[in-house]
Amino acid sequence: ITIVGDETDVDEFGAQRFKAPQVFEIDMLKCIYCGMCVEACPKDAIAMSTTYNQVGTKRSDFIFDRERLLKNNDEFMESLGLARSGKDKDGSYPLSPDGCGPEVTHGLQPFRKGVRSEGA
Repeated sequence: ITIVGDETDVDEFGAQRFKAPQVFEIDMLKCIYCGMCVEACPKDAIAMSTTYNQVGTKRSDFIFDRERLLKNNDEFMESLGLARSGKDKDGSYPLSPDGCGPEVTHGLQPFRKGVRSEGA
Protein backbone atom coordinates (compact mmCIF):
# COMPACT_ATOMS: atom_id res chain seq x y z
CA ILE A 1 0.00 0.00 0.00
CA THR A 2 1.28 3.45 -0.90
CA ILE A 3 -0.39 6.43 0.70
CA VAL A 4 0.72 10.04 0.38
CA GLY A 5 -1.20 12.33 2.70
CA ASP A 6 -2.23 15.88 1.92
CA GLU A 7 -3.65 18.64 4.12
CA THR A 8 -7.33 19.34 3.49
CA ASP A 9 -9.87 21.98 4.28
CA VAL A 10 -11.77 21.00 7.44
CA ASP A 11 -15.06 21.89 5.74
CA GLU A 12 -14.36 19.36 2.99
CA PHE A 13 -14.22 16.26 5.21
CA GLY A 14 -15.67 17.57 8.46
CA ALA A 15 -13.95 18.31 11.73
CA GLN A 16 -12.69 14.75 12.13
CA ARG A 17 -10.46 14.70 9.06
CA PHE A 18 -7.54 17.07 8.61
CA LYS A 19 -5.68 14.92 6.08
CA ALA A 20 -6.77 12.99 3.04
CA PRO A 21 -4.84 10.70 0.71
CA GLN A 22 -3.37 12.41 -2.33
CA VAL A 23 -1.97 9.13 -3.68
CA PHE A 24 -3.59 5.83 -2.72
CA GLU A 25 -2.37 2.60 -4.33
CA ILE A 26 -2.72 -1.02 -3.28
CA ASP A 27 -0.32 -3.52 -4.88
CA MET A 28 -2.06 -6.88 -4.50
CA LEU A 29 1.14 -8.72 -5.48
CA LYS A 30 2.65 -7.49 -2.21
CA CYS A 31 -0.53 -7.66 -0.13
CA ILE A 32 -0.30 -9.69 3.09
CA TYR A 33 -3.91 -8.93 4.09
CA CYS A 34 -2.86 -6.81 7.06
CA GLY A 35 -5.82 -4.42 6.81
CA MET A 36 -3.76 -1.20 6.59
CA CYS A 37 -5.69 -0.08 3.50
CA VAL A 38 -8.95 -0.55 5.41
CA GLU A 39 -7.67 1.67 8.23
CA ALA A 40 -6.32 4.31 5.81
CA CYS A 41 -9.43 4.73 3.66
CA PRO A 42 -11.06 8.07 4.57
CA LYS A 43 -14.56 6.95 3.53
CA ASP A 44 -14.57 3.39 4.94
CA ALA A 45 -15.03 2.14 1.39
CA ILE A 46 -12.53 -0.72 1.67
CA ALA A 47 -13.18 -3.77 3.80
CA MET A 48 -11.60 -7.15 4.42
CA SER A 49 -13.67 -10.07 3.20
CA THR A 50 -13.31 -13.75 2.43
CA THR A 51 -14.37 -13.19 -1.18
CA TYR A 52 -11.81 -12.17 -3.75
CA ASN A 53 -11.08 -12.59 -7.42
CA GLN A 54 -7.48 -12.03 -8.45
CA VAL A 55 -7.03 -12.79 -12.12
CA GLY A 56 -4.67 -10.84 -14.33
CA THR A 57 -2.26 -11.23 -17.20
CA LYS A 58 0.19 -8.46 -16.29
CA ARG A 59 1.57 -6.87 -13.12
CA SER A 60 -0.41 -3.66 -13.60
CA ASP A 61 -3.65 -5.69 -13.27
CA PHE A 62 -2.85 -6.09 -9.57
CA ILE A 63 -2.21 -2.44 -8.71
CA PHE A 64 -5.33 -0.63 -7.54
CA ASP A 65 -5.48 3.16 -7.29
CA ARG A 66 -8.47 5.23 -6.22
CA GLU A 67 -9.96 5.41 -9.70
CA ARG A 68 -9.74 1.65 -10.23
CA LEU A 69 -11.20 0.90 -6.79
CA LEU A 70 -14.14 3.22 -7.53
CA LYS A 71 -14.66 1.59 -10.94
CA ASN A 72 -14.77 -1.86 -9.30
CA ASN A 73 -17.44 -0.64 -6.88
CA ASP A 74 -19.52 0.83 -9.71
CA GLU A 75 -19.36 -2.47 -11.66
CA PHE A 76 -20.24 -4.51 -8.55
CA MET A 77 -23.24 -2.34 -7.69
CA GLU A 78 -24.40 -2.38 -11.32
CA SER A 79 -24.22 -6.20 -11.38
CA LEU A 80 -26.63 -6.22 -8.41
CA GLY A 81 -28.97 -3.77 -10.12
CA LEU A 82 -28.19 -0.99 -7.64
CA ALA A 83 -27.05 2.60 -8.06
CA ARG A 84 -23.34 3.35 -7.62
CA SER A 85 -23.91 4.25 -3.98
CA GLY A 86 -25.66 0.93 -3.29
CA LYS A 87 -29.08 2.58 -3.29
CA ASP A 88 -32.01 0.54 -4.55
CA LYS A 89 -34.77 1.96 -6.77
CA ASP A 90 -37.06 2.30 -3.74
CA GLY A 91 -34.50 4.48 -1.94
CA SER A 92 -33.27 1.81 0.50
CA TYR A 93 -29.74 0.45 0.90
CA PRO A 94 -30.20 -3.35 0.83
CA LEU A 95 -26.53 -4.22 1.37
CA SER A 96 -26.06 -1.91 4.34
CA PRO A 97 -26.38 -3.84 7.64
CA ASP A 98 -28.59 -1.20 9.25
CA GLY A 99 -29.94 0.47 6.10
CA CYS A 100 -28.07 3.69 6.83
CA GLY A 101 -26.57 4.11 3.40
CA PRO A 102 -23.30 4.48 1.53
CA GLU A 103 -21.14 5.68 4.43
CA VAL A 104 -21.14 2.12 5.78
CA THR A 105 -19.16 -0.59 4.02
CA HIS A 106 -22.01 -2.64 2.61
CA GLY A 107 -22.43 -5.98 4.35
CA LEU A 108 -18.98 -5.90 5.96
CA GLN A 109 -19.48 -3.62 8.95
CA PRO A 110 -17.73 -5.90 11.51
CA PHE A 111 -14.57 -5.93 9.37
CA ARG A 112 -14.72 -2.17 8.79
CA LYS A 113 -14.70 -1.49 12.51
CA GLY A 114 -11.66 -3.71 13.01
CA VAL A 115 -13.48 -6.44 14.93
CA ARG A 116 -11.34 -9.54 15.13
CA SER A 117 -12.58 -13.03 15.64
CA GLU A 118 -11.64 -14.83 18.83
CA GLY A 119 -8.08 -16.15 18.75
CA ALA A 120 -6.96 -13.84 15.94
